[in-house]
Amino acid sequence: MKTISQNDRSELYAFLNGYRSICIYGAGREANRIYNIIASLGINTTKFIVTEHGNNPNQIKGLPVVSVYEVDKGELETNLFVVGVSELYETEVV
Repeated sequence: MKTISQNDRSELYAFLNGYRSICIYGAGREANRIYNIIASLGINTTKFIVTEHGNNPNQIKGLPVVSVYEVDKGELETNLFVVGVSELYETEVV
């Protein structure tokens, strides 16, 4: 895993801290890695979002896992959505 330099961490913190809420799209390994990076900066994530609940857990790291269809349209304007999926699911997101 690539480490993030202090300068990059500062820039990432400034960017992420500008949003009311941060949500991570995905529920697998990449989403967990992104969560850990964001948490290491002291910034809170509010939820994980998946296309469909299917085999996904109800919670990850104590945060709810919700279907994309459950996301309130108002959240789209005020929250930052970070995509955390492997290349396998890339076309599903884009």
